[in-house]
Formats: sequence, structure tokens, C-alpha cells
Amino acid sequence: MLNDEHGAIEDFSKAIAITPNNGIAYNYRGDTKYRIEDYSGAIQDYTKALEFNPIDVQIYINRGLAKGKLEDYLGTIQDCNEVLKLDSNNYWAYNNRGYTKYVLIEYQNAIADLTKAIRIDSNETIAYINRGNSKLLIEDYNGALEDYNKALTLQNDNPNLFFNRALTKIKLADNKGGLEDYNKAISLNPEYGKAYYNRGWVKFDGGDTAGACDDWAKAGILGNDDVYSTLEKYCK
Repeated sequence: MLNDEHGAIEDFSKAIAITPNNGIAYNYRGDTKYRIEDYSGAIQDYTKALEFNPIDVQIYINRGLAKGKLEDYLGTIQDCNEVLKLDSNNYWAYNNRGYTKYVLIEYQNAIADLTKAIRIDSNETIAYINRGNSKLLIEDYNGALEDYNKALTLQNDNPNLFFNRALTKIKLADNKGGLEDYNKAISLNPEYGKAYYNRGWVKFDGGDTAGACDDWAKAGILGNDDVYSTLEKYCK
């Protein structure tokens, strides 16, 4: 697959050499570089493509994603802003800008953008997840739970979503519901070390020390080294 991508880059480069004003080739080459995680190269090609087509919102979206991969979060926000100048109802611009504000610990601003995204398209999962994560971190647990519940009606095979809903339910003192969600997260991803670790604490708090120790041991096997102090303290 990697060789195919590199071959595609060579082909696009040949096309650009023949027709230097070929904005489409720059765009496709940028997409290919993004897929092989050459984000700097992708940004360069997207920027060049925009010289030939400065109103293509998808190129701005893709360049913003590449900037985010390089932790140029302000650059991501700038590209989302450019999209919204061209298309004020662009779901992905609001979602991506909202997620970026979440990364920048601007949770209320993130929620505002993600709410706008959801108003534009209420059937896309990712904005509910991102908004739920933001609400979780500002301790709006009921709001987070509502968003996770909605997201799970749209996508019920995401172990991280069950994991985050479990965290939320535990905060709301619904340990039984939290345990069920950790079980589901682990069934979807049997290598989910953090889910084993957290489930261990739920079991421990419920008086199932043996079950807790089994989960913590599994978490340790999966690479969660911090668990060994817990095992030493409670599982002698």
C-alpha cells in the first residue's frame, strides 16, 4: 500500500512537471501525502492547490486537518474560519474548529461550535462525541451522557465511546451502568488496557476484589505499568 502511495505521488509530480498550473494534481498529491503522514508536504500541496482554486472548501478542510496533525491548532482554526466565510453552514468546519478548541482547553467555545455543527447535521456522530467529551471535562455529566447516548444510536461499535460513557455514568453514581459500558468497550476491543483498569476499580468498589485484581492484572499485561502499585496494595 505504501508503495502504491509513493507511486501515486510520483505520478502526480510528473503531471505537475508537465502542467505546473494543475491545481487538481497538487490537491490529489496533498491527499496522498496526508495518507502517508507527510503532513508538511500535504500542507505545501494544499496551499499550492488553493492558489488555483481559492474557493474550494474541502482543500481548506484538509489543510486544516494536516495542520492539526502538526499541532498547529491556530492554523487549523484559521482554515476553518476560511471555510465558514465561503460556506456558513459547513458541518466539518464547525466540528473541526470545535474539536480544536477542545484540544486547546477552550471547552465552552468548543461546545458552542459543536452545537452549531449538530444543528446543521444531527445525524453525524463525531460532533456528539466531541461535545460530550467537552461536557465531561467541565463536569456537565448529564449533558455528556445525553450526547454519548445520542452518538451510540448512530454508532454502536466504538469502544472509546462506551469507555467515555462509562466514565460519565460512574460520575453520576451509576456504577452498574458504568460496569456494563466497560464490559461493552472490552468486548469491542479486548486489548483495551485502560478499560480493564477502570473496570477493576468499579468491581473493587462493589466488593469484588478478586474480579478487580484479575482486571488490573490484565491491564498490566496489556502495558499499563502504573497498575502494578495498585496490584501490590490490594491484591497481595
